[in-house]
Amino acid sequence: MSIGQMFHRLSVLLGLVVLFFSGMFLVVYLLRWEWNRALIAGVFFLAAEMFLATDVLLRRMAAVDRQIERSSEREQIESLAAMLRSNRPQHAGPFAWLARDPDRSYVLVPILLGAGVILSGIAFVVERLSRISAAPVAEHELARGLSGLALPRTGLHPTGQTPQDTFGRTGPTQRGRNAAVIVVLVLAMLAVIFTLTFTLITRPAPTQPGAALVIDVSVSAKRLDQSDGAVAASLWAVCQVRVPSEVDLVALGTSPQDPALQRLVVSPAPSTFDERELLGCLQDAVVDRSLAQVVAVQHLAD
Repeated sequence: MSIGQMFHRLSVLLGLVVLFFSGMFLVVYLLRWEWNRALIAGVFFLAAEMFLATDVLLRRMAAVDRQIERSSEREQIESLAAMLRSNRPQHAGPFAWLARDPDRSYVLVPILLGAGVILSGIAFVVERLSRISAAPVAEHELARGLSGLALPRTGLHPTGQTPQDTFGRTGPTQRGRNAAVIVVLVLAMLAVIFTLTFTLITRPAPTQPGAALVIDVSVSAKRLDQSDGAVAASLWAVCQVRVPSEVDLVALGTSPQDPALQRLVVSPAPSTFDERELLGCLQDAVVDRSLAQVVAVQHLAD
């Protein structure tokens, strides 16, 4: 394996890893209603998908190009071999060395012995076999050597030609397997789409008047003069559109268990679906280089 092939396989493996994890996190962030993170994961997913698809297309195009070149070279060799066969000199027949030649002198050799007849028969068989086997091979090798010097059969500006072999053709069994794989992939994609649609579709639900929702968040701000409480209030102002209008922030301060955490108390408690959407917004929203991480969630009865 060459270094180029090794790097190509490593790049394809990296693309598959990125495709898998970005797709997994895309689904996870969608289920958590963390839209900004889902968009970033989706960008990585599309980039990896485009890379792998482009790699497959380029490899297929290179294979087709190599096949066309081999087909053209094979046709060129066959054409030259046919030309050499058509211009093959006439054979003088067996035992041409016995023919009369006025420029040579002969010595009468009596071939009367049985050994001479046997040797002549063996020579005849050897000559026929060598003519049958050696001539086509020699012509084909000569045509292969001359193919590099011959002009293209399609002219100096070829318009291209389709290879006349079985490249890319599949039998009925292979076509059936390909169709089955495509059907399975389509069904899996539809199942994922329907599952996400059913999970993420907005379903209005009444609030819980007799309960309150307590959320402890950890605020992370960079180069900001505002306090963590102000940042938490800003995050609530951004995310309160995710819950019904009757849900209000009734308390905001530090957590009794950990002063580093900010505690938001909202009442009445939203439904399960609205609560999930609110928590996803709090973790996903960005307010002036500040983020919040939901650490704990409690439900309190009034």
